[in-house]
Amino acid sequence: MTRRLLLLNALLAGMFILGAAELYRQVVDADGRYERLEAFTDPKQPPEFPASGDPNPTRPADFMPVVDRLLFSPDRNAEVVVETAEVEVDSRPPLPQLSGLVDFGGGPSALMTTDSAKPPVWLTIGDKVGDFVYEGLEGEDIKLKWKEESFTATKEQLSRAPEPPKAVRQARGGPRQPQRPKSAGAAAPADLAGVGQDNRIGPEIGPGRYAVVRGDDSPVGTEHNGLVKQERKTPFGSSSWWEKKE
Repeated sequence: MTRRLLLLNALLAGMFILGAAELYRQVVDADGRYERLEAFTDPKQPPEFPASGDPNPTRPADFMPVVDRLLFSPDRNAEVVVETAEVEVDSRPPLPQLSGLVDFGGGPSALMTTDSAKPPVWLTIGDKVGDFVYEGLEGEDIKLKWKEESFTATKEQLSRAPEPPKAVRQARGGPRQPQRPKSAGAAAPADLAGVGQDNRIGPEIGPGRYAVVRGDDSPVGTEHNGLVKQERKTPFGSSSWWEKKE
């Protein structure tokens, strides 16, 4: 065992000696190459330059032309004007004209028009008059809708409508009679052929029902031309009409 260790140590020692000899040889070769190269070198000292004088002080005003003139602007103008588009305010048109209100239990109906030269028409809740939508009543006021805005207007505010231009009034002629509201009933019977032209009986406002002419102060229950006068009191006021006698 000891003999083997001695042989191993001798082998390692020989390898170490060979490595050191090879390293020494390479160092000697490198020194020789450096000596040959240094024979052709001519070391020079860097030139000496005189010390510079005091620099001119930097002033912000010296750079104002660069700041005031934009590189990518045709006129080299630093004042950039941002134009803001004007928002057009869509003003609400004039209110329609209210001529009357009735309620027979199916919701209040309104007689309205947007032009005093045009005949008014009967509107139920949800109907449109001009740019407005009739939405019924809110207390004593009329509820209307314009675009997405809901609002109320008093009867006094709706008592007048803007007059059309003079040329339009002349082209249209005189005022027309108000149109009757739509009715699901058939035409008036033969014995009521004169109804609507009587000084007491107004136009038909429903199946078998006729409006009361303004100024008619006859009491409820009065019979005339096959019709009988009726009256109903509602939270919105009393309403009267003529209907066929049964």
